[in-house]
Amino acid sequence: MDQAAFYAFIAKGLANARLTGEVELLLGEKTRHLVDEELLTKLQASVPEVQLKLVNKTIPRKGGFLLRQEAIELNFTFDALLEANKEELSNTLLQLIFEQ
Repeated sequence: MDQAAFYAFIAKGLANARLTGEVELLLGEKTRHLVDEELLTKLQASVPEVQLKLVNKTIPRKGGFLLRQEAIELNFTFDALLEANKEELSNTLLQLIFEQ
């Protein structure tokens, strides 16, 4: 994944989360290198109702990110997203296999 695609991924996650106020952004170790000050500035501008705070720690051995606000934690790590869609993907694959 390149920086532009990761920016779009985070921006979409922020928009869908519909959070306001201070939100912590915790990055996965495997995608941390894709985020710099310029990208953070663009993200902040895309959601003016959110005060985005980059957490210094990373999520070990993961790609993606977490959004945290007090007791709310939204998991956008790639592993979590794949697991959440696993059943739907399995059903789709089975339909494709048995269609032919």
